[in-house]
Amino acid sequence: MKRRGFTLIEMMVVVVVLGVLVNIAVPAYRGIRLRADAARVIADFTTIRLAAYDNFASREFYPGHRGWTVVPTAFQSLLPGGFQFQYKTARYRWRRWSRRDGSPRNPNRQAQLAVQVRSSDRKFITAIRNQFKGDSYGNRRRITLIIE
Repeated sequence: MKRRGFTLIEMMVVVVVLGVLVNIAVPAYRGIRLRADAARVIADFTTIRLAAYDNFASREFYPGHRGWTVVPTAFQSLLPGGFQFQYKTARYRWRRWSRRDGSPRNPNRQAQLAVQVRSSDRKFITAIRNQFKGDSYGNRRRITLIIE
């Protein structure tokens, strides 16, 4: 007798195997996606840092503090067209602190420069912290990336 189709047991085995594979693949995909998003934020940080240096080279000053997602006016012409101080759930803020005694690495530098990143996604902030190679500090919802 020739049999056509699959038995219920065979179908259930296939479904279980597919379920196991999906449970392995989905978290790995999410991790890859999270690292890629963190890399994008770090690339945005580098873009902001270069705009700050360009601004200082041409105007000899760094702009003061700005609010979350507010691009400093001095940087607008130096950033790529359409650049925003945000990406997905991350919001950026430009920071400049005056230091009479200079920065820890350079006593002659009278300003501490940074970009702060805020997000409600704790894993996103952790991924940024893990990938960023420079100096930083912060908590679960916000990280300050030091320019100098």
